[in-house]
Amino acid sequence: MDVYILNTSFKEIGVIDVYQSLIWTTRYYESGDFELYMPATETALEILQIGNYVERGGDENTMIIEKLEIKTDTENGNYIIASGRDLKSILDRRVIIPQQNISGLVLTELYSLINTICGNAAEAARKFPNFKTATISQPPQDTINAQVTGDVLYNYIVEVCKTYGYGWKITRSGTNLTCEIFVGVSRPLVHFSPEFDNLINTDYVINATNYKNMAYALGEGEGTARKSRPIPTKQPQGMNRREMYVDARDVSSNEGAISLPDYMNLLYQRGSEKLAENPITQDFSGSVISDIYKYKTDYNVGDIVTVENEYRITAETRIIEMIESWSADKMYTAIPTFENWEVTA
Repeated sequence: MDVYILNTSFKEIGVIDVYQSLIWTTRYYESGDFELYMPATETALEILQIGNYVERGGDENTMIIEKLEIKTDTENGNYIIASGRDLKSILDRRVIIPQQNISGLVLTELYSLINTICGNAAEAARKFPNFKTATISQPPQDTINAQVTGDVLYNYIVEVCKTYGYGWKITRSGTNLTCEIFVGVSRPLVHFSPEFDNLINTDYVINATNYKNMAYALGEGEGTARKSRPIPTKQPQGMNRREMYVDARDVSSNEGAISLPDYMNLLYQRGSEKLAENPITQDFSGSVISDIYKYKTDYNVGDIVTVENEYRITAETRIIEMIESWSADKMYTAIPTFENWEVTA
C-alpha cells in the first residue's frame, strides 16, 4: 500500500512504499487517525513534517500529520513515527462563538452552524479557505432545538451526530474541502460470524459502570429559583433509577427574549444529549476475513450489518470504526468496531 505525502497546499511531494507498519483508522462519528512507522531516511525526514497531509490509494480520507517521533537505535537503525488525525479534526480548531440558537432539521442546522463558524464566518480570519458543506437533497426529518455557546465545534458535531446516529466526513478534491453529514446504509445480507468463517478473535464487553437513566438539567437562576428540567418525563423508579446532574447555566433565555416553554425545551435538549453520553455500553469487535464481503464494496463504515459471535450473541449493529493495518511483509488486517447494540438473540 503506497502512502502519498502532500504539503500544506495539497501538492504531492513524495510517495512512501517502504515502511514497517501502517495503521489507518476510519471512524463514523469521531476523527479517524493514522500511524506510519518507517526507517528515518533523509527523504522521510524532509517530507514528513507537521501540518503536511497523508493519503493512500483507494481511500477518501486525508490525514494530517500532527505528531512526529524519531527513535534512534544502534542495533536496529533509526525510525520515524508519524501520526495524526483526518480532516474532520480541523473543526477542533474552532469554538462556537457567538451564541447560536438552533431550531429545525438536524442536518440543516448542523450545516448552517458549520458554515457560520468556519465556512462563511463573519470574521474573515475564522474562515477555512475553499471549504463548504455538501448539498442537501433529502435530509432526515429528525429535529433539534438547542442553544450552544463556547463549545468546541468538533465536539458539538460529534455529540449531536451520536445522538441521532449520523456520520460525517470531510473530503478533499484538489484544494477544495467538503464537509458531509450522512447516514450509513442497512446491509441485512452482510453477516459476520465465526460460523461463516469471516469473523475471528472477537471481543464482547458489556459495561454499566457509568450508566445513567435520569438527568436534572439546571439552567438560569440561583438557589431554589434556578430553572430545572428532569429528563425523561417518565422517570425510572427505585434501585433502577440512576441520576446525573447537568449544569446548563450557559443556556440562556436572553433576558426573556426566549419564552419559558421554549427555554425549558432547550434544557430538555441539553439534558437529553448528556444523558445519551452515559448508556450501558456493549462493545463488540473482531478481525474480519474479507473472502466473502469486501470492505468499501459490500459494506462500509457507518453501515448496519448482522454480527454473531460463537456464543450466539447476535445483533443488527452499525460499524463505527475500521482499523486497517499493513506490515512490512504486506500482510493486511481489518478490524471493525461495532456500535453499542441491543441483543436480539
